[in-house]
Amino acid sequence: MGKDKSQEMRRTQAEKMLKQPKKLRAKWISRLFTLIMVVALSVATMGLLIKTTVLNADFTSKELAKDENIGKLYTEANQTLASSAQMYRIPASYADSLITKKQFRQDVEIAIKRIYDGQVTQIVDTNTLSSQIQTNVNKEIASSGVPVDASVFSGIVESLASVLSNYISQQIPSTQLQQVYDAASNISGYVTLMITAGSIITVVMLILVLLLQRSLFGWLHYTGLAFLITGIIFCIIGYTSVPAEIFPSLINQSGILGSIVENYAYAILSQIVNMGIIESVIGIVALLVSFFRKV
Repeated sequence: MGKDKSQEMRRTQAEKMLKQPKKLRAKWISRLFTLIMVVALSVATMGLLIKTTVLNADFTSKELAKDENIGKLYTEANQTLASSAQMYRIPASYADSLITKKQFRQDVEIAIKRIYDGQVTQIVDTNTLSSQIQTNVNKEIASSGVPVDASVFSGIVESLASVLSNYISQQIPSTQLQQVYDAASNISGYVTLMITAGSIITVVMLILVLLLQRSLFGWLHYTGLAFLITGIIFCIIGYTSVPAEIFPSLINQSGILGSIVENYAYAILSQIVNMGIIESVIGIVALLVSFFRKV
């Protein structure tokens, strides 16, 4: 009886020893797949960030035309427009409200989108400016209660719209922005490839790790590690990078322009950090769930 038990114990120990190399090998292979997953996930994430920021006209126009960026630019534009209006003998009470800040911000957004569409030679729609100025003049006349014929200003509106159009065109670095966008557009195919290839490789690694681990908790452990490491990498990039590293030629511009582009660069860095945080949270949640197998 004792002999049988002894043989059974030796056989069990032998089986355990045979299984240990397999487990160890599966562990190291899983770690290798996790490393590949980190690289693939990083590539896909970077491609997605480029596509949703620099290559995205809506994102760029909204960030460049934010209130804190437009404030000083609008003040100078309004002063330039008012000076020109007074040259045409338009009363000061009307001259100071020929364009509203909201309208000006919308005009700047449209101008940036036109740059993305390749319309660099004429980024401002003067017909829209003329319509805005004429509408505002009519409102001022109506609210003043003074009997003034609005048609008196109709011949001057186009000239004022041209003044404002020239000002916006001078302040927005259309040529440089077009160069940045063209450079980004030239790699748009590679960006799509980055997203596609990175996503496919990530999914393949996820499947391989699951097959190796044969356990949902084990799979979550390595998946969580991959996402957490990737998230930390992007958080570090976002927090340690400076705007001058993204748009050096534009940020080195003096005055309002440099400040506006710097804020835009910070918005991109903020997106990088946000993506890093999202991936880190996914990783932490996966790791926490994986620990349930030990409870």
